[in-house]
Amino acid sequence: MCCIADIRASSSPGTVGNSMSDNVAVLAGFTQEVIADGGEYSLALLVKPGTDFDTRFKAWDRDEQEFIRVNGWLFTIEAAECP
Repeated sequence: MCCIADIRASSSPGTVGNSMSDNVAVLAGFTQEVIADGGEYSLALLVKPGTDFDTRFKAWDRDEQEFIRVNGWLFTIEAAECP
């Protein structure tokens, strides 16, 4: 499993995973990085540890840099691999 501390060390400014942008989510407790695969698209997310992925949950969208609500039952969700 990958956590934001690992991501910060490998991220460079201006890329997805920019620790300055993701800092808002990390300070709010969203520290677990996951990939939500919806078939034709996927989302790089930060979630709170222990999130139930079979429900509707709040997550930080690392691409759009905003909080979103995800209907977990519509996705296959896996822990992101660390670089």
